[in-house]
Amino acid sequence: MKRVVNVSALILLLGALALTGGARPAAALTVTVDTFVDSADPAFQACTGAANDCSARGAIIAANALAGADTIRLPAGLYALTIAGFDDVALSGDLDITSDLTLIGLGAGATIDPSALSNERSLHVLAGAAVVSLRKLTLTGGNGINGAGMRIETGAVTVRDMTIDGNDAMSNFAGGIYNAGTLIVRTSEITNNNSDNGNGGGIYNEAGATLVILSSTISGNTAFGYGGGIYNAGSTTISRSTVSNNTAENGGGVANFPASTVLTVADSTIDGNVATAAIGYPQGGGGIWSHSIDASDQVTITRSTISDNTAAGAWGGGVMVFTGRLTLNNTTVTRNSALFGGGVAAGGDTVIGRGRITRNDAADDGGGLWIAGGVNTIPKSLELSGSPAPLIANNTADGNGGGAYVSADNNMTFATITATIRDNAALGFGGGVYYLDARPDLPNTLAITNSLVQRNEAAAGGGLYLYGATAQILTTTVRNNVAGSEGGGIRLTDSTTVITASTVSGNDVTAGDGGGLYNEDDLLFSQLAVNNSTISGNTASDRGGGIYNEVSGAFGSATYLFNVTVAENSAGLGGSGVAANAGLIEARNSIIGEQAVAGDDCATGFGGVITGIGTNLEEGVSCGFTINAVAPLLDPLALNPPGLTETHALQAGSPAINAGPVNCVGDSNGDGVPDLLLATDQRGSARNGNCDLGSYEF
Repeated sequence: MKRVVNVSALILLLGALALTGGARPAAALTVTVDTFVDSADPAFQACTGAANDCSARGAIIAANALAGADTIRLPAGLYALTIAGFDDVALSGDLDITSDLTLIGLGAGATIDPSALSNERSLHVLAGAAVVSLRKLTLTGGNGINGAGMRIETGAVTVRDMTIDGNDAMSNFAGGIYNAGTLIVRTSEITNNNSDNGNGGGIYNEAGATLVILSSTISGNTAFGYGGGIYNAGSTTISRSTVSNNTAENGGGVANFPASTVLTVADSTIDGNVATAAIGYPQGGGGIWSHSIDASDQVTITRSTISDNTAAGAWGGGVMVFTGRLTLNNTTVTRNSALFGGGVAAGGDTVIGRGRITRNDAADDGGGLWIAGGVNTIPKSLELSGSPAPLIANNTADGNGGGAYVSADNNMTFATITATIRDNAALGFGGGVYYLDARPDLPNTLAITNSLVQRNEAAAGGGLYLYGATAQILTTTVRNNVAGSEGGGIRLTDSTTVITASTVSGNDVTAGDGGGLYNEDDLLFSQLAVNNSTISGNTASDRGGGIYNEVSGAFGSATYLFNVTVAENSAGLGGSGVAANAGLIEARNSIIGEQAVAGDDCATGFGGVITGIGTNLEEGVSCGFTINAVAPLLDPLALNPPGLTETHALQAGSPAINAGPVNCVGDSNGDGVPDLLLATDQRGSARNGNCDLGSYEF
């Protein structure tokens, strides 16, 4: 079972223990060290009022012999450890603490340094020490041993106003601190420590151990393997702290490994860390790397900033979580870079509430987010939501998915997106979002709701590129996106997609088809249903300014329009409103008119069919609708109350008013069969009498 640490309760408990000494009597010894000589001679254990009778080592030996919560004070200066040997009673080597103790430096620069010894550290906390408080000390020069600065075997240790700097575990673990007990680090600096061939350059938190870092800095540490700043195999909480400029192969800042680990980050900054791992999934995690093959690890990040971290040859510049649960709340992930997932790479359950994913870069897929991978047998999911909605902006990818790359292949159960996705760019497909589901045997649903997809750019699918998706797009605006060849707003391949109460406007294809929407088959029948929506002001250099339907494979494609308004679009080669290059476009109770090229409403090619069922209206005569050669009398595109997306209001006297049936119907699953009562228009206003044509009820 995972342990979730209540930090406030833990601090209060340790404070009480420090006052009472646990079950022990009151403090038995309070002394001030009066010499810098390192000696275990009994003469230096006396610690009386006489001069030069109390060394640091002698005072600790004396305190260990007494059953009490002792206090030792170290005046400023250098306490060089010079007695070679290895024991656990402080007679030689490091200073072994085996009873409750407060060790406090006086003034500035009380420094313990074992660099004169080989394979030795400064302090060692062993059994018998239930509560240890260390304050205002510097530990430096430890070398060649697990926990080169300090090793904690058991008990509750508080480190406050401390500097752990310049220790080197060499081929071992934990350059700075090795913790197997309960450790609280407050207002301290863990800096420039090293683990040349191990894990945990700054701190190594053992399995079953608890680590709490408060108002501290973990910086400039390095590890050969995992966790340049911190290696966590137990439970770690980082609060109001900075983890910066650390380096490791995986988890430059923090590594959470191997299983049943809990990492909580709050009100903190993870900045400038580097993961050096070369490509080999699932390596990486410039800022944070978390890995377990059974999804038992948990990473929760709240009100924090993950910035300027890199994993140039691997996954997750800011954060990489293999299969566990990642929760980001009100957190900014910015200016990170990686091969895949410049900001975040995740293969488990991923929840992002509020916050900002901005200015990240991927040399391949997923500039802001890479949600993919994981383990086939372990479900994963994506949820983007919150108020205000998360912002995914100004991210770039040299491959697919400038804002986000989402692959549903590995047992994804669902993906829900409520977000603002803007100003992202991909050299490949999906400037805003690239979504891939190549397993029709395991269908799942992508839901994009109450979102804004704006000013993104890609080679195809400027705003959204959906391949193999089963998707619902509701109350969403897709506008002013740009694609080089296909689908300025949205490109669909082998997908079953339903768009409802949404607006696709102002999108552009600079050298191709489908300014607003592009629907095409490849290996499966691709079908699109649009309900109560507006397709307006889109442009294509070739065909299908508003909507383009293409058949490239042997399965076919179809686009169904239910109470849709298609207006003010343009296409250089015809079909400014809609174009079917093979396949089917079928309209019910819809308006296709007032295009930028007057009367250029519909165009077909290579056996394409555009047909109307019931009453539809076109301004020209190219669609073959029941009401033709008449202007629909539309107002300019605007946010008409109470709508959440823009619409073209009908003017008084429009021939579309009351021209439909008593009940307007739509399509809930994309198969073209009416099964959904459209009791309201796109704005949410009630349809009344015979419903009006298009997306707006007068």
